[in-house]
Amino acid sequence: MTVKKTAKPKPLDWLAEQACAVLEASCGKDYADAKRHRLAGEPRFKVLVWLNELDSENLTALAARLNVPAADLDITRRTARSL
Repeated sequence: MTVKKTAKPKPLDWLAEQACAVLEASCGKDYADAKRHRLAGEPRFKVLVWLNELDSENLTALAARLNVPAADLDITRRTARSL
């Protein structure tokens, strides 16, 4: 009998999970789960670049979730975008 190994799900970066939790609240579970799947296993830098896709409402919600000023999070996004 051959036992198939099931692929271990790729881990989701902590920051990506926080952003997806925000998206789940604003856009729904299906949308957030699609983003979780897209970002699974991606390095932090790629997640930071992806944060540039967030609109201002979701960026503000993410900053509140992370307990940082939205301006600080925006500086981080702009820095990642310039690299």
